[in-house]
Amino acid sequence: MAIAKGLTAFALTDHDTTAGVKEAVAYGRKKGIEVIPGIEFSTEYYGKDIHIVGLFIDEDAPAFQEQIGNFVRAREERNEKMCARLAADGIDISYEKLLEAFPDCVITRGHYSRYLLDHGYVKSLPEAFDRYLGDHTKYFVPREKITPAQAVSLILAVKGIPVLAHPTLYHMGKDNLSSLVRHLKEAGLVAFGILRPEVNDRELIMSNESAFYFKLEIPKMLSLLSFRDADAYVPGINDLVYGNFDPLITPVGVKMEAGREAVRAIEDYREVMAGGDAVAKARYKARFDPQTEEGARFCSWELKYLGYAYLKNQTDVIPNVPLVFYSFRVMFMLGVYFILFFAGVLFFVYRKELYDRRWWFRVMMWSVPLAYLASVSGWIVAEVGRQPWTIQDLLPVSASVSDIAPGPVKATFFIFLALFTVLLIAELMIMFRQIKIGPKPAETAAENELTE
Repeated sequence: MAIAKGLTAFALTDHDTTAGVKEAVAYGRKKGIEVIPGIEFSTEYYGKDIHIVGLFIDEDAPAFQEQIGNFVRAREERNEKMCARLAADGIDISYEKLLEAFPDCVITRGHYSRYLLDHGYVKSLPEAFDRYLGDHTKYFVPREKITPAQAVSLILAVKGIPVLAHPTLYHMGKDNLSSLVRHLKEAGLVAFGILRPEVNDRELIMSNESAFYFKLEIPKMLSLLSFRDADAYVPGINDLVYGNFDPLITPVGVKMEAGREAVRAIEDYREVMAGGDAVAKARYKARFDPQTEEGARFCSWELKYLGYAYLKNQTDVIPNVPLVFYSFRVMFMLGVYFILFFAGVLFFVYRKELYDRRWWFRVMMWSVPLAYLASVSGWIVAEVGRQPWTIQDLLPVSASVSDIAPGPVKATFFIFLALFTVLLIAELMIMFRQIKIGPKPAETAAENELTE
């Protein structure tokens, strides 16, 4: 591949192993290509999987190879445990079968996802992580890892150049990432990655800035508003439509296919139930029964995304962003306007100048439709914005629903009911009293105006 692309040099960095580096360096010399010996350590930093790349390393150093051997054994033990958990739930998999399917490879979760896809257990790679391989699943087995600083020390010990790989893919937040970089700089870090190494079709639809993923300008306020966590990663619309492996977000296209499979299963179920085949009926009942293994898998995946089956395009899930965007600003500006308007009313009342300013009453009359516009704008923000965004996974449910208990809501309702009932009675009493008194005679009214 390097020869075909006309490269003069490249670095070979595999996860926690230098297997094949020596052979690649020797072959590169024959072809006139410089192969930079390297490695990529998988480390852990406060629960985050951090990758430290080592370049220009002396891969033959005995102490270095001993440490790598420990990594390999830890990864093998982790793989065997994960395979055992998957096999216990009926998946035909073992560590030996993975090695047979992917010879001369360091087995990672990426190989698991490809194996599950090739053997028909999932319909896409993201589905494999969503159902079987993600950190949240019962099949995941964490692996003992060194710290990023220890990885930097190992690389420096073999005369290598330590590099922090793809930093913002860790979604740590600006402060935590800056703290990590300072910590690693003290340990001897030389560089960190900024540009994305990959370009794919998904990125063609994104802005030119997508070539960079070291974006520290995203404010913490966005994370706080979305997830109530200052360091939470807030996915963009492209992440939610086209998917993202880290954090794990299933593409809409995969959900659409899962939903269509659910629709087909429901149609088949109806046909089978209308027939007389008892065996087929029992099989389909098991498929829709969450207590069975097949039913639990079907309900947690295909049936979960049933609604997506009726989408024509994956971009159909994107709400009308401009409508919500400008409705919110109209609502906000009108709210500020009414606050200032009524502050002006109180000011003129205090100075007893309100009745002298007839233009103020004209503004008041023209402001009546604005109150309706503010109310409608707020409704659009809530109904067109919040609800579809929640349904389509664009807003976490925890941020779009109230955690107020039913009791306070009922109490507030009856308090308002009592308050406005009292105000209504008072208004009616005043109105009927004035009706009984009747209008003032013209002369008396004129005298009152003169005396006032």
